[in-house]
Amino acid sequence: MSTDNGMWQREQVVGLPITHQGIRLTPQSEAISLRWSSGVESGFAAIWHRPTALLVEQEGETSHIPIPDVTRQVQIALWGLATFFSLIAWLLARRRASKA
Repeated sequence: MSTDNGMWQREQVVGLPITHQGIRLTPQSEAISLRWSSGVESGFAAIWHRPTALLVEQEGETSHIPIPDVTRQVQIALWGLATFFSLIAWLLARRRASKA
């Protein structure tokens, strides 16, 4: 699966399978790339590539093991806390200003 809107692209990548003792492991990942150019020779590009899952094939059965993105979860929690405390500080400052 690939999503492309010209400036950014999101792509699901399947790696090469590894077989060990009758178990076949196939890594899956997601690549998000950002490209911006402002001329012929100047521009900017960034790629974020992260593992998303592992396909395990054993004795004819396939299972999908997701790999959680702990970094993203921590970032979302920190942004939520920062927003919460900013809102509390703003409300307290507004309350103090109205009393003065």
